[in-house]
Amino acid sequence: MRTLTEVFAPGTPSLPEGLRTLVVSPDRSVEPGTTVRATFAFYNFGGAAATGLRVRFNLPDGLRYVPGSARVDDRALDDARGETSLLAPNGADVGEVPPGVERRIALAYVVAPTIENGAVLELQAALASNETEVIGSNLVRLTAVSAPQLENPDTVASLEAVRVAEPGEEIAATARVRNDGHATAHDVLVVLPVPAHTTYVAGSARIDGREVVIDERGGDPFGFGNATVATPALAAGATLVVEYRARINAPLDDNTRIVLGGAVASSETAEFELARAELTVRSASRFDTDATRLAIDAPSEVEPGRRVRVGLIAENAGTCAADDVN
Repeated sequence: MRTLTEVFAPGTPSLPEGLRTLVVSPDRSVEPGTTVRATFAFYNFGGAAATGLRVRFNLPDGLRYVPGSARVDDRALDDARGETSLLAPNGADVGEVPPGVERRIALAYVVAPTIENGAVLELQAALASNETEVIGSNLVRLTAVSAPQLENPDTVASLEAVRVAEPGEEIAATARVRNDGHATAHDVLVVLPVPAHTTYVAGSARIDGREVVIDERGGDPFGFGNATVATPALAAGATLVVEYRARINAPLDDNTRIVLGGAVASSETAEFELARAELTVRSASRFDTDATRLAIDAPSEVEPGRRVRVGLIAENAGTCAADDVN
């Protein structure tokens, strides 16, 4: 027979249900942050006092003890640095129980802020005394109900110039997806099409800073036609980064807006659009190169009264069209 210190060890089976007096509220399903109250009662049906009584509760993964909540009947059981002896290997000394007296031991747990949906939490208490071996309570199973949350203020698309926002220069397109929920998101899909007026820079696609094997033949590796599972699992509180570079087309009119859109989805989350990110291109015409010059059609020496053909060659070396040239 196991001792009180041996029960509830990781990997060990639960105790046989000897006393079916463990009451847990709520008793079926719980959500992250839910307070779970457990009360274990037992009655001395004998003709003599029960001595050396010790009680121990288990602490499943996914639950945390609520400091100050341990009680023996109506008396608070002192904590040590926010921990209770009811969860310690030797359990808590709950005193002598005279004949015909009931003892009620209670404590509270809180469900962890991050817990996988469908996780099963098994609660059980155990009792030992000088007169009896370890006796287990009934086993109460709670099921966690939780979900990821990908649509939040930290899930955004961004568009930045690598150097300057001018035709021929590169821009960085990025989608940051944060799981602000309580459970893992699975098969996270990120769509981030190459914006109009730009061309994808081959080999620049990255997921969480790592190069990825992806179909680049269409020049739009994260486009709607190439919807990509960016990660099979995104834990609660984690952030996924999808990014690439594109080159601004040249020539291009001044004040052209480069607009980046996108969408995110997962097995648990319906597709939603990312707020659009924009970048304004600065472009100008130029005639200040050697290609813009005067051309004179005449010999090096001319006589008075001779006509000389003079022409102006103007070449626009800039990145947008020049209007009303004179």
